Amino acid sequence: MIHTKSDVTTAADCTLRLNESLASDADFVGLNASVACRGFTGQTAFTMARRDVQRFVAETESLRADAGDSALLLGGLEKGEERLRMQIVRAGRSGQFAARVRITASGPRSDQVNRVETEFIVAPDALTEFLHDLGTLIADEKNNSASLSGDADAVA
Repeated sequence: MIHTKSDVTTAADCTLRLNESLASDADFVGLNASVACRGFTGQTAFTMARRDVQRFVAETESLRADAGDSALLLGGLEKGEERLRMQIVRAGRSGQFAARVRITASGPRSDQVNRVETEFIVAPDALTEFLHDLGTLIADEKNNSASLSGDADAVA
């Protein structure tokens, strides 16, 4: 589901939440993903391997320590396209990070796919909090969600 609204703000947010209607076990977890940025929103649901989320957290930690170039999280696969694609990279020499997020959801027709794609700047503290919450969400499901927030209009 993708929406637009006229009151465009500079706040940006990508949130992952547990989806209790999708199967979860020791190896896989059902998630909802949503993104809101520059007046556009999108949401989707999918199941993914816990190890893939753990790998993304480790890659992002390496990126924060200047030991990696980027971190990529791919969630779900339907009709040859990921339901969630989140990439974290350095935002130039600013000390901040850029989040590139794409959400894909099935449309009302069986052959229709809706997509929202955006990029926003994330402060180091916000990234740290997101990684902590995401790790806790996947490891023991004590957190209900993990949100990555940033500034849609910032330039790095």
